[in-house]
Amino acid sequence: MKSTKSTISSKGQVTLPAALRKRLGWKAGTKLEFDEQGECLVARPAFEVAEMKSVIGCAANFEPSKTSREILVRSRGYERNSL
Repeated sequence: MKSTKSTISSKGQVTLPAALRKRLGWKAGTKLEFDEQGECLVARPAFEVAEMKSVIGCAANFEPSKTSREILVRSRGYERNSL
């Protein structure tokens, strides 16, 4: 992995190098979330449940607290017995 540098602007903004954005597939408008790990900052695309639901029909009823079995029962309307 090649090291790259960027400068923080007076507004707290950082420009990510084009080669890095291209390699990661990050485009203008990509929302990122940040985690501190010691002196390091980890950036990753933000996971947005609402956006996921809008593009995946079966995820319209997604509930993070439910098991896959519970979600399938709800989407089918009945519990399927094992064959």
